[in-house]
Formats: sequence, C-alpha cells, structure tokens
Amino acid sequence: GKTTTIAGMIEEINRTRAERIITIEKPMEYEFESKQSVISQRSMGDDFRDYPSAVRSALFMDPDVIWIGELQDLETLHL
Repeated sequence: GKTTTIAGMIEEINRTRAERIITIEKPMEYEFESKQSVISQRSMGDDFRDYPSAVRSALFMDPDVIWIGELQDLETLHL
C-alpha cells in the first residue's frame, strides 16, 4: 500500500508539473518514464552503497522531489 500510494503521487507530479524528481530505492519497485518532470531513479547496489550517500548525491542535483524508499538510520533522516 505505501509504495503504491507514493508511486501514484510521483506519477501525478510527473504528469502535471515540470519538476526534477529523484527516487532512491532498494530494490527499485516502479519504473517511471519522464513526462512533464525529469525523473532520475537510483537503486541500492547499482548506483549507491547506502542511503546517506545517495541522499547527499541527490541533493547536488537540486531536486524538487526526493522519494527515499526507506529511512533506516538517523543520518538519512537528518539529511
């Protein structure tokens, strides 16, 4: 339920607004095709070694929306 709901929200933003969206997941459950928004999807193991490094990297891309699949530690939460 949670992942599907968030994916629906991301898709609605993608369909209706021009935003930069970054998803960070382990594993990647949904694949999005950029429509009005530009979507960059990252997955654990392939693109990053842990959530904190993925979030730090994502912040350099000046995103409007970041979807973090899991908040597993305090460092990720603080970022």
